[in-house]
Order: sequence, then structure tokens, then C-alpha cells
Amino acid sequence: NGDTTVALGENKTCTLTNNDQQATITVVKVVKNDSGGSAAPDDFNLTLGGNATTSGVAVPVNPGTHKAAETLLPGYTFEGFSGDCDSNGDTTVALGENKTCTLTNDDQQAYITVIKVVNNGSNPGGSAAPDDFSLTLGGNATTSGVPVPVDPGTYTAAETLVDGYAFDGFSGDCDSNGDTTVAAGESKSCTLTNT
Repeated sequence: NGDTTVALGENKTCTLTNNDQQATITVVKVVKNDSGGSAAPDDFNLTLGGNATTSGVAVPVNPGTHKAAETLLPGYTFEGFSGDCDSNGDTTVALGENKTCTLTNDDQQAYITVIKVVNNGSNPGGSAAPDDFSLTLGGNATTSGVPVPVDPGTYTAAETLVDGYAFDGFSGDCDSNGDTTVAAGESKSCTLTNT
């Protein structure tokens, strides 16, 4: 209880001991995969003060200012810092404090554009327009030259052949079967040519 009892002529000492409390910072990664992305929080190689850390794990630190950071993944946009850190990712803690710094990323929309090229030569003089071929992407109707938002993956471009026209083939970002593969944030095109 801190009580010291002394008798006549005695000399005694009472010692009170304190220990500083550990400060911690927790880096939290929020990933919005609303456009088909599949990245997980720790795919971004999170750091605190230049040292690797894991999302949601409290890191013991000395009092002071510590910077949170990440490695940005292709196909993702960094939306910013929130929580106890400032707009630069800096978090300042005192003895015994526990703070959190949140980093948020959002996957970017992927697009595929189907382009129809129609060679209407003067002999025999065809008159078909690009959208007369009933273009599709992944089985869904599309319009020539219009970017279609898609989730990351592989999609097949196709058409309904018009009488009197020969299909010359696929070109651009698609293979010889009309398949185009996109990752988050990519924009690609597949061209179908008829004569």
C-alpha cells in the first residue's frame, strides 16, 4: 500500500516503480473489388515505417511519427488514407496509445471494344454497315466502337455473318478465335473484318 513503518533511529527506503506502456499502430487495408478485381489486402505489400506489416495486426512502436505505405497493384486506384493517419500516411503516437491507419484501394473497370470493319469494294459494291452484322461480346449484343465494361477475364467476340460477305478474321487484342483477356483496369479491342 506504500506504507513504511519506522522505529526510533531507523532509516528506510520506499521505492515506487513505473513501466512505460507500449504504443501500437495498426495498418488496415480496405480493398473495394466492385469491378471484378480479386486482390486481397496483403497483396499490396503494406509497410509501417519502412518495415513489412500485415493488415489488421497491431505493430508495437516507440512514441513518434510513423508512415504507412503500400505497393500499388496494376488495375487499382489508391483512394487515400483515413483513420488516425494524415493524408500522407503519417500516424503520431504517444506512450500507451493505440492508433489505426487505413489505406483504401478500388479496382478499376476493365473494358473491351468490339470493332467491325466492313470492306465494301466497288466490285461488287456491297453496302453493309458495321452493325448489320449483329455483333456480340461474351454472348451479349454490342455496338461497334463502344467500350463495354467487363469484369476481368476472357470474352469472345462474334457476329452474325451477312449474306454476300466473307469473314476475313480477327485482329487487335483478340486471338484467332475472337477471345480477348483483360485484367482490372485494362482496355482492349477486338476487330472483326469482313469483305
